[in-house]
Amino acid sequence: MGQRRRRPFFFAIQPRHSRPKLPATMLAILLLFPNLPIPSSSRGTRVAGLAAPPRHLPPAAGARPVRDSLDPPLSVWVRQAGVMWIAAALLGPVCDGRHSSHDVLHYATESIAGTPLYLSAPWSDAVLLETCWWVPFAFGGAGVILGAAHPLLDRRWGGGPRAPPGWPTALISVAAFVACYDLSGQLAQAAAERGGAHHDWLALDAPLAGCAIASFLLFERSKGGLFMMALLALIGPAAEVGLINWLHLYAYTHADAAGIPSWIPWVYAAGGPANGALGRQVLHELSQNTQDSDRRSSERARD
Repeated sequence: MGQRRRRPFFFAIQPRHSRPKLPATMLAILLLFPNLPIPSSSRGTRVAGLAAPPRHLPPAAGARPVRDSLDPPLSVWVRQAGVMWIAAALLGPVCDGRHSSHDVLHYATESIAGTPLYLSAPWSDAVLLETCWWVPFAFGGAGVILGAAHPLLDRRWGGGPRAPPGWPTALISVAAFVACYDLSGQLAQAAAERGGAHHDWLALDAPLAGCAIASFLLFERSKGGLFMMALLALIGPAAEVGLINWLHLYAYTHADAAGIPSWIPWVYAAGGPANGALGRQVLHELSQNTQDSDRRSSERARD
């Protein structure tokens, strides 16, 4: 009673300005979850294997801000539209030509668009490609719309930009769409050769529906992508009805209703995931290039 309590010995030898140590439990948690934010009381402490959070320096006066690659400027969207137009304008007539090769459709020799174009092999008279001058423009315009619609719907309905699929996946999805396009021509030609009074839904429509569903499950799986597939299955055939019955630009050899075959909506739907994957990948690449260019400009201005 009344005597002054002495401090323990270890307090006397502890350095006054020593840095606080992390508890063993917190250290174990941080080692297991390195991305876990460090509490403010422990901030500034360096642990083996864990680096302190990077400092963000304010930009220099007059420096251009580095734009996030997930929110590209309008110029990037314009360039993406140009790339998508070129890709669709080149690939679209090739896909459409597969239908002509299988005697599924042919362009009118006398129409307001003029005569069709035929590409033959130099070593034979076989027609490799049948098309018309307006076909690349039609496919190119569709590619622009689809290439921009998928990333925009990701931001609108998906909670933000979707990670790019990568070039291998994007190219495989495009190849799968081309294969589906060619398969539709093969199945339609085989059904026409078999003949019969009734339409063979099981041998013609069902496989193409399976291709469209598989494309969605493998390459898309998003609410916006499903919406675009449904929209394509409706608008694509409706546009063809006008081109066939009003403008008389081409005709299907074996049509089911209104001048178009019953299986064509599935081919349109199968094109949605391929355009979505290619559009996202192209937008990502252009965004990264713009971001890198802005960063270099900012660093030069800071220096």
